[in-house]
Parts: sequence; C-alpha cells; structure tokens
Amino acid sequence: MCPHSLNRLTDALTRQGLSPIRLTTERGHAVVVPELGGRVLSVVLDGVECLWQDPRVPADYRAPGWNAGGQRTWVAPEHAPHSLFYRSAEWACPPELDPGVFSVAGRSGSDSVRLESRFRMSPEGRATMFALVRRIRVAAAGDGFRLRVAQRVTASAAGTPARPYGAWAILQVPVPGLAVVTLRRRTGAAPVFRDDFFEPLPDAWHARGNGWAVFRLTGDRQFKVGLRADVLPARSRVDYFHPLGVAGRWLRISQRTTVARGACYADVPGGHPSPSGDAVQFYNHRAAPPLTYGEVEAHGPAGGTGCPSNLSVSYDFNLLSTRQLRTLHGRAYWWPWLERDPGPAE
Repeated sequence: MCPHSLNRLTDALTRQGLSPIRLTTERGHAVVVPELGGRVLSVVLDGVECLWQDPRVPADYRAPGWNAGGQRTWVAPEHAPHSLFYRSAEWACPPELDPGVFSVAGRSGSDSVRLESRFRMSPEGRATMFALVRRIRVAAAGDGFRLRVAQRVTASAAGTPARPYGAWAILQVPVPGLAVVTLRRRTGAAPVFRDDFFEPLPDAWHARGNGWAVFRLTGDRQFKVGLRADVLPARSRVDYFHPLGVAGRWLRISQRTTVARGACYADVPGGHPSPSGDAVQFYNHRAAPPLTYGEVEAHGPAGGTGCPSNLSVSYDFNLLSTRQLRTLHGRAYWWPWLERDPGPAE
C-alpha cells in the first residue's frame, strides 16, 4: 500500500456517500466508517495495510454485504436460542446490528472517536432494545501503531428474564499466519479449546504446550476454535504473525484483553458444554484469494437485562524483520511453528 492510500480509500468511500473518519498518529492511521457497522476498516503502518478488507469496498461498499473487513463489534452469543444470528433456520447477520445505524457521539482531536448505535430485535419473540457504544482511539507505540477499542453492549427488555449477551470484538486479518495465545499454566487435562463450529481442526493446524497454544490460519479450510475463559490468564494476550510479501518482513499484531475467569461468557458451546464460555476465538475462512481471511476474536463478560457487557481491547501493530522476530521470540517453545512456512492460501 502506497503512502497516499489513505486519501484514495477515504475519497472512494466519500464518493459513495459514506463518511469515513481518519484517526492519525506519527507512524500510521486508521479509517473508521460509521455507516459500515462502525468498523475500523483500515489500519496502515508505514504504508502497509495491517487488516484484511474486502477489495470490492472502495468501488462498491455494498458488494460484500456485511463482511467489509476490518475490526467490528457484534453481540454474542452466536449459537443460543436468543442469538441474534438465527431469526430463521439458517445463519444470517441482522442488518440492524451490522451495518446498523452508528452515529458519531463525540470526537477528541484527530486520534479518537465515539460511536453509538441503537436497534430493536426480538430474539425468541421478545422485543429487546440494544445499545452499542464504541470508543476508538489510536496512538503511537514505539515503532508501531496502537488501536484501542472499548465496547459496551446493553440489552433492555422490560418484563422478561435476563438472558446473557456479550460484547464481541472481531479483528479480520490477512492470511497465512500463526496465532499464538498465552494460556494459564497447569490448565488440567480437559481440552482448552472447542472446534465444533465447522469442520474439526486437523492436528497439523494447532499445538499446545505448558502456557501456550498455536493455531494456523491459512484460508484453505473453514474452522473456528474457542478458548474457555478459565484457561486464560487474567491479562490475555494473542500474537498473530503474518509474513509480508517483502522477503524477511513480518506483521505482528498483539491483542490484549482482560479476562474474568469466574465470570459468565455468553458464547458457550452447544455440543460440548463448558463452565465459562469462550473469551478468545479464532476463525479461518475458506475462499478464493483475495476473499480469504482469518479472525482474532475477543469476548467480554456477559451482561443481562439492564446490565451492560464491557470489553476493552488493545491491538499493537508492528513491522518486524526475521532477525527482530528471532530476538524477541526465538527462545519461545512455539518458535519452531513460526519458522515453518505457514503456506499460501489456496
């Protein structure tokens, strides 16, 4: 991506009647689009695009439907009787949620914005008003770029029993790559993740050690895995490593969240019940390039009627050489997985 791509992207969106917002730092910038689910559509560091976005968006933002790319907030659970995603027998993203109707509720200089959205839906036939708030801030982080997103989801349904809803942050990333998640040590013999969403996760796509697990995101299969909150440290960290086209250069994205291990999380498995629900998830989307991508996802503790669910996520973006990567991570037990070729998306 060339240095003038910010203007090209925002100009292209503006010509389509959208209102992109530029958030800038010394080293990079982000583009937020209220009309597209309030998502952060683009993050550029030193001229390199760090997020996956559907390449059709600059010419026709309607072409991909809801799946424009970038970073967004949804409402968990995805699989439950009161899910917003199953108003019929098949999965569908409700337009009330995404793209929704986000408005700008506040600006603070050129580095932050607050967005709000309200919509009504009737899961299980019960009318419920949802309120979503996204506070987005960018900052320099050494030689990198930091994106902070604080999300709040509130559901109000008078006269109905509380049903758990949760703030759900989704970051769409380019593939191939390797996701490394920090685990609590001595997590016990029980599986630390579930993969009952789509096809089972092949052994060659993941590994686990004492205090860590890795997952390959390649785009040549469709799978999703969820990690229980009780196997994650209170300060959760996920590192995603993506090889760039330039030989010897890598993109590292570090996601940090706070996990309440004793809390209820709304996205619980259907086939394999767990005590705490998922706090971190990964998704591998199978499609023909350039429409294939991965997702790094985080969940906040669930709220109920009148009780909001809050989730703050910090993403650090860094461009590193192989030598820098080896200096930073070469002694990690999972390092041999990063030395392998992640393999091109097919």
